[in-house]
Amino acid sequence: MRRIWSREINAHESLRLRMVEESTAWKTEKIARDAERAQWERKQREGREGIAWEGMSRSDRCLRYGTREYSATLTHVPLGFDAMAECLRKPASINGQELLPTRCEDPGTCGNAIGHWEVEGDAMCSPVWGWIYDKGCDGNTDGKRRFEAQLINLHPGDDWHVLCPTTPVVIRGRHISAPDTCADWGRKGIWGIWYVPDNQCR
Repeated sequence: MRRIWSREINAHESLRLRMVEESTAWKTEKIARDAERAQWERKQREGREGIAWEGMSRSDRCLRYGTREYSATLTHVPLGFDAMAECLRKPASINGQELLPTRCEDPGTCGNAIGHWEVEGDAMCSPVWGWIYDKGCDGNTDGKRRFEAQLINLHPGDDWHVLCPTTPVVIRGRHISAPDTCADWGRKGIWGIWYVPDNQCR
C-alpha cells in the first residue's frame, strides 16, 4: 500500500514539476514575444517620423459649391511600409484644419503616394444667386411657380456645370439645395431655374 501511495506521490510531483516548467517556458516565450512586438512598434513609430506631405497645392477649379480640391505628395515612406495605407492615415494641415485625405493615388514611385482632399468652406467656390425673379405659375407643371436667378460671383476657370447645380438658395423662406435646372444664356450669364409648389398655381 505504501509503495502505491509513494508511486502516486512521485507521479504527482513529476506532473507538478512538468507544469511549472511549461508555465515558465510559456512566460519566457511571452516575454520574448512582447519584446519583439515592442521593438516592431518602435521601428514603426521611428519609420513614420520621417514621412511627410510635400508640395501642397490648391486646385484652380472648384469641385462643387464651397468645395475645392487640394493635393500633396507623401514622401519618405520607408521600405517595407505600404505608402497607400500611410497616405490614408496621415493628416495634413489645410486652412487651419487637420484633415485626412479624401482619396489617395499611387504615382508608381516607390515610397510615395499622392493625397487628395476635398476641402469645404472655400469662399472662392461660393457663388451667390442674384435677384430672384418670380415668373408666375408654370403652365408645364401642375401646381408650381417658376423662379429664375442669375448665378453671380463666378471666377475665371470656374465650371458653372459644377457650381450651378450645387449652389443653394432661399425662396420665400424655403431653403432649396439646388436649382431644378441650369442654363447658359450667353451674354445674360448662367441662370438657375426652380419650380416651387404653390397652392395658387392649381
